[in-house]
Parts: sequence; C-alpha cells; structure tokens
Amino acid sequence: MSCQRSANNSLTRNPVVASSQARLQERIEHLGQQIEQLKEQRKQTPHHLTLAQLPEEKRFQRLLPERKHFLDTIRMIGYRAEPSMASVLRETLARSEDTRALLRQIYNTEADLFPDAESKTLTVS
Repeated sequence: MSCQRSANNSLTRNPVVASSQARLQERIEHLGQQIEQLKEQRKQTPHHLTLAQLPEEKRFQRLLPERKHFLDTIRMIGYRAEPSMASVLRETLARSEDTRALLRQIYNTEADLFPDAESKTLTVS
C-alpha cells in the first residue's frame, strides 16, 4: 500500500499530470450536469401522444368500415374454403398427406385474374 500511495503522490505532484487530472475532473462534472439536465427534460416529455398531435405525414390511415368488412369477408371465405378444397383433393390424390402441401403451393403461386361481368365468370391464368 505504501508503494501505491507514493506513486499516487508523485503523480499528483507532477504539474502536467495534475493539470490533466483537473481538466478530466471538470469534464466529468460538466457531463454529469448535462446528464441531469437531460433527465429533467425527459421527465417533462409527454409519454403518450394523441393522433391529433402527430404531424400529418406521420399519421396512419384508418380503413373505412366498408373496406374492413370487405377484407374480413374475403379472409373468412379463404379460411372456410381451405378445408373444403383439401377434402376434394384428398379424394383424387394418391397420398392424402400431400393435400396441405399442394394447397400451400397453389396459394403461393402468382396468377392473373380476368373477371368477366357479362358472363359472370372469373378466368385464372
């Protein structure tokens, strides 16, 4: 311990080291004050914003009720159609375990849809 004290004493007696330590201590105190100011600023920042307080470009667009209802209907039809399609495919496939994999592949394949309102048909190509 006495070696460590003598080393510390000799460092603080050196004017170059002492001035360097003083600058570092001032910087530490200054940064500590900045941290406290930022903490106070953060405490005064509101935690929740209303939609009206957001800038116009940051606001999200709400779906119209009709559009939401239409999309929910399509999802429901798809949810109900999958088991029906699987049961039809099970009858024709040699291995019934392959039905879900085949349906997934069909659902992920891109297709062009051509509706014909006059004949009330939908052509898929």
